[in-house]
Amino acid sequence: MLLNLISLFSNLLILFIPDTKATVILDKTQNQYKKMGGMEIFFDYEQVEKGKSTGQNKGQLLSKDHKYRLILKDFEIYNNSKIQYTYLKRNKEVQITNPEESENKYQPAQLAAIHKAGTHQAKYIKLYKSKGKNSHIIELIPESKTEAISKITLYISEKTNLIEKAEWQELNGAKTIVVFTKTVASRLIDDAAFELKTDALKGVHIEDLRDE
Repeated sequence: MLLNLISLFSNLLILFIPDTKATVILDKTQNQYKKMGGMEIFFDYEQVEKGKSTGQNKGQLLSKDHKYRLILKDFEIYNNSKIQYTYLKRNKEVQITNPEESENKYQPAQLAAIHKAGTHQAKYIKLYKSKGKNSHIIELIPESKTEAISKITLYISEKTNLIEKAEWQELNGAKTIVVFTKTVASRLIDDAAFELKTDALKGVHIEDLRDE
């Protein structure tokens, strides 16, 4: 009985000890993105369901301070930190809302800091070597067992400290994969880039959903 209790407490202790190596790498990565200020990121993304890809698409993220513009196949988001425009292309509709944070799967700077929110445990897996490049593999495990995402896996370049790829594994077996193909630092991004000119959109319904 005593040995069982000792084993139980030992296992619990291991769960609550932060993975220092993972934390150090993630902190370096977060600082690297902070140094950039504004940035333009190009990426490929796809979903895998029942072992089959639903197709690969390209996306683009432009960000500066608390502003961002996210371009995906089916929708676009323009956030100037005061107003958010979501352009639903298939529905031919623009929804105007109060600002919200972008989904972190397309925001590598947010991914690098997610372990500080207290919602995920970071775990260093290994150094992955492929085609002459080395990448640190780090898993982010949600603290809550009710999360639909069972884990997030990050591939971080040993050379640049930037995230090269991120994978979201869902409990139902589905997976989302985002490959960051190019990251360009720029502090000269014009604020107009985060505005959606609704007047230029013909045949599009505008829905204002902001709180009064």
